Amino acid sequence: MSIENQDDFLRTAVRRYGPFVLRRCRAILRDPALAEDAFQQTFLTFTRWLQTQPETPDIEKVGGMVLTMAERTSIDLYRRRQRQERDMHDLTVSEKPSAGKWLYVDQLLDRLTPRERRIVELSVYGGLTAPEIARDLGLTPGAVRVAKLRALDKLKSIVQDDVTMRGGLGDE
Repeated sequence: MSIENQDDFLRTAVRRYGPFVLRRCRAILRDPALAEDAFQQTFLTFTRWLQTQPETPDIEKVGGMVLTMAERTSIDLYRRRQRQERDMHDLTVSEKPSAGKWLYVDQLLDRLTPRERRIVELSVYGGLTAPEIARDLGLTPGAVRVAKLRALDKLKSIVQDDVTMRGGLGDE
């Protein structure tokens, strides 16, 4: 498929399905700014998909897929926003971690492989989903989920060993 053909196809898809996508994003998110973000992300995802196709698909047959992409993108953004709001609330309500606890967390993360550490950081601190991390690291979402679970299990085991040896987790 040529670039011009892709561009024309994408313009046609945005013109034809854009209003439906935006309406679906607004209905799910109930936030105009976030709905705009979801709209743009939907068509970015659609563009990536389109580039993987050996031939130009039939414009009549992609509408359902575009709307499904819009729903999933909107739900992901909604969940990420909820997670971020919850995390911010937890930080303001609970005690802020001391420097000693942050140092301990950093030392724990140093005991992971670089890939495991990056996956945990992107997931826990960045609030990214497995597909987003997979895209950033060039992995499949399934591989990201498995690596994250293994890394968290490894961290849990290390912490349990430390607690057993120290008799607790103090600040130092």
